[in-house]
Amino acid sequence: MNNNVFFYLCLQALTPFYIFQVFSVTVWYFDEYYYYATCIIFMSLVSLTMSIYQTRQVTHIIAQSKAPIVFLSKKLYPYCSVLVGSRNKFECDFTIKLK
Repeated sequence: MNNNVFFYLCLQALTPFYIFQVFSVTVWYFDEYYYYATCIIFMSLVSLTMSIYQTRQVTHIIAQSKAPIVFLSKKLYPYCSVLVGSRNKFECDFTIKLK
């Protein structure tokens, strides 16, 4: 499992939402909405930081686990890895329930 911060930063920052944020902030700076654009940049950076932290935390927990883990779907974050069996790995935004 890749636990590199730069990897997760690229994965998160290249989503359509953040690409739109870059475009919007550029427009706001050209229209002289400096305070608004700066606030949006700050909030986006905090959001990216928290998302990367949570993703790395969940990935680390799953990687360290030796026994099956049962957890609620609200504990999953985008790009989580779910290990099924000994060799099957699924990177997904959903849970898999096996009987």
